[in-house]
Amino acid sequence: PPFHRFIFIERDAASIAKLKEQVTKSFPSKIDDVSFRQGDANGLLQALTQENWKARRAVAFLDPFALHVKWDTIESIAKTQAIDMWLLFPAMAVNRMLPRSGIVPPKWAARLTETFGSSEWSEYFYEKHQADLFGAESISKQPKIFEKLSDFITMRLNTVFEGANKNPMILRNSSGAPLFLLCFASGNPKGAPIALRIANHIINKRNHGQ
Repeated sequence: PPFHRFIFIERDAASIAKLKEQVTKSFPSKIDDVSFRQGDANGLLQALTQENWKARRAVAFLDPFALHVKWDTIESIAKTQAIDMWLLFPAMAVNRMLPRSGIVPPKWAARLTETFGSSEWSEYFYEKHQADLFGAESISKQPKIFEKLSDFITMRLNTVFEGANKNPMILRNSSGAPLFLLCFASGNPKGAPIALRIANHIINKRNHGQ
C-alpha cells in the first residue's frame, strides 16, 4: 500500500525550495500529502517521535551530511516501536576521524561518541599492543576498518531497535572506495522479522547488481 503522508526535512532553504518545486512538478497528485519542514533534522525528528504512534507506522530515510545525525535522534526513532529506519551511515567520514596513531582530537572524539551514543568506539577501532623494552604500550588502528565500522554500527543499532540487518550495504564511489554503509533497523517487535527479511532481500539483490 502507498504512503499516506510524506515529510521532507532539510536545513538549507534553497534546497528545500528546489525539492518542493520538483515534487510539485513530478507528483502533482501527491502534493497535498507532502509537508516540507526547514530546520535541523535532529530536533524536528525528535519532535515527530513524541507524537502518538500507537495506530501508525512509518519509514524514516536518514541521509546525513557528515556526522550530523545524533544518536539521541536514532534512539528516539527506535523508542516509537513504529518507525523502521534506513540510515546512510557516513563510514568514510568516520574513518577520516580515526587516525592511525590512535590519538583522536577531543572534538572528534566527542562527535564520534555523539554519533554512536557510546564511547566504546575507542576500544573497538583500536588495539593496544604489549609494552616494549622501555615499558611503553602502543596503539594501532584495527585492520579492515570498514568491516569493523559495519559490525559496530549494527551492534549499536541492535541495542535500541528490535533488530538491524547484519550486513549493511557498502556504497562506493566510481573508483571503488567505500563511502557509506546503508543500514536498516526495525523497532516493532511483531513486524521486525518480516521487515528485516525484506530489507536483507533488497540489500542482497543490490549487492549482486540487480
